[in-house]
Amino acid sequence: LGTGEEIIAKAEKELGELDPHIHIALTDHIAFTIDRLKEGMVISNPFLEEIKILYHEEYKLGIKGAVLIKERLNVDIPETEVGFIALHIHAARTNKKVSETVKYTSLIKQLIEIVEEDLQLEIDPIDLNYNRLVNHLRCSIDRLVNNKVVSNPLLQRIKEEFGEAFELAEKLAVFIEEKTNVVRSEDELGYLALHLQRLKESKDNK
Repeated sequence: LGTGEEIIAKAEKELGELDPHIHIALTDHIAFTIDRLKEGMVISNPFLEEIKILYHEEYKLGIKGAVLIKERLNVDIPETEVGFIALHIHAARTNKKVSETVKYTSLIKQLIEIVEEDLQLEIDPIDLNYNRLVNHLRCSIDRLVNNKVVSNPLLQRIKEEFGEAFELAEKLAVFIEEKTNVVRSEDELGYLALHLQRLKESKDNK
């Protein structure tokens, strides 16, 4: 219990006040995790690479939390669990449920998988292109969800010159609509298509 509170105190010192629910949620989560580790269970986290990029500050706090757990309880926390601590901190920072944060992170991961399949390439998570793609998708989704209108004066030219990339952007938009019920914006898709075109060209150059 005390270790969880220490982690939360560190997080609030760096990020500001967090949703009070984290005091129960994170403490319970850490206790449950420690029990699983003591039983020899392996903790998997399919969203680890996305968490590192999307919630960079929270992930750094998760690392500090793992150090505290080792110091106070003599339990080694794996990197996968550091990711889950980061999710809890981010959820409390944005006043959302952890399940919502997981759903959002999962959406980003699924979109990346669609891009990789369509372009027939595998983007290394440590590659700058992966970081850029994750952040661009996040910004696009955030603007769409919050109805932030962007104007794209190059839209028609993008459609004509980078047709395949625009089609892929549309495919991603359809997927986002299915998962979030947000309405697509062609101007937004134009910017996303430009980013996808750069990915496509970097693959072709290789």
